[in-house]
Order: sequence, then C-alpha cells, then structure tokens
Amino acid sequence: MKIISVVNFLKGGKSSIARLLAEKANTSILNFDPNRNGEFYNAIKTNNIPEDANITRTTDSIEIETKSEIMTLKSSSNMFICDFGGRFDERINEFKSDVYIIPMFDDFESISESIRATKYILKGNPQAKILHVLNMVMCADKEEKEDFEKGYNALIEEHNVINIEYLKMPRSKLVKKLVNEKVKKIDIQGNSKFLEKGAYKNINKFIDKLYASINKPLGEK
Repeated sequence: MKIISVVNFLKGGKSSIARLLAEKANTSILNFDPNRNGEFYNAIKTNNIPEDANITRTTDSIEIETKSEIMTLKSSSNMFICDFGGRFDERINEFKSDVYIIPMFDDFESISESIRATKYILKGNPQAKILHVLNMVMCADKEEKEDFEKGYNALIEEHNVINIEYLKMPRSKLVKKLVNEKVKKIDIQGNSKFLEKGAYKNINKFIDKLYASINKPLGEK
C-alpha cells in the first residue's frame, strides 16, 4: 500500500491536486484539514480525519481510532491520497508517507514556505521522496510562467534543497469546475476526444506525469 501526502504550510492548490490524483488512481482521499469538510466538497470518496484521532498504518489498511470508534480503511487500488491543510501540521511527519507532494504558487512567500515544508519533512525522514509542483494557475502568460520557474530555482539553490523533482501544473478551467460543480473529471470530460485531447490536454498530461513520478523508485530519473 502506498500513502501519498499532499502538503504545504500555505495554500498552493493541494486539494485540487489531491482531487485529480485520487480520481486518476481510483482511490479515496483522507482529509486532514479540520477547517475544510472534504466529504462535502469532493465528488471523490473522502474521509475527514479528526484532529484527535490515532492513525495506524498496516500493510494493507489504515486504522483510525477516536474516542468513540475504530475505523479500518482499505483501498482496492492499494493507495491513499492524504490532503493536509494549509498550515503547519505535525502529523505530516508522524504519519510517514511514501511520497510527499508539495504544490506552490508563484509568489515568494509560497515558494519559501514550500522549502520550509521540504526541510521539515527531510529532518524527520531524510530518505523521503518529495515532488514539488509549480502551480501556474496565477500565471497569466508565458513570461510569468518563466519568472516563476526562475524564481523557484533561485530559491532552491539558495537554500541548498537539492535533488527535488518538480513538475509544472498548467492553468485549467477544469479544476474550478470540479469544485464548483462537485463532479468527477470523467463526468466533465466524458468520452469527447476534443475535451480529452484538446481543451484539457495539458492538465491531463500533468496528472499522468505526476502519477508516473509517484510510482518511480526513489532516485530514478
């Protein structure tokens, strides 16, 4: 079983990525954000995890123990997507994951907090597999996208955070529709070749690439 955690200490598009990835992997989301009712917002099956719950990972399941009950969660795809809130959460390291995805926006504060989150994870788990996602949703044109990437690489080098693979998430109206209309991607895209290969081509390529990166062994390029 694989545990994929989408984390950061600020907003960066975590829930959107978790949402798209869960549908791609045909699995459910574990929502660790107490301020967001993921069960209400997501069309994908979501379990809200109470802040005071004790979480135990077994070889093929996750056990969530609260004062009133013990829940055992399993996934037919042998994978769970964990969506952590946009704040510092000690459970990020307590609940060891196979892959950590850290998405960020193009402003200095978001990139800096992403680096801080990366260092926090690596301090507790030096061998952690981490993927950075440059979320281009706020970038209006090619120049802004290039500035985002340059600024990111400059800060990464300055803080000596090396050997972190990063992917670029394109702007897409699809992400907004998934939340506003509370539907699955397949419901919007359907079997239309235009929507698959035209309108949503770039976001589909991103999700496919992210999913492939998750399943690559650590260190493999």
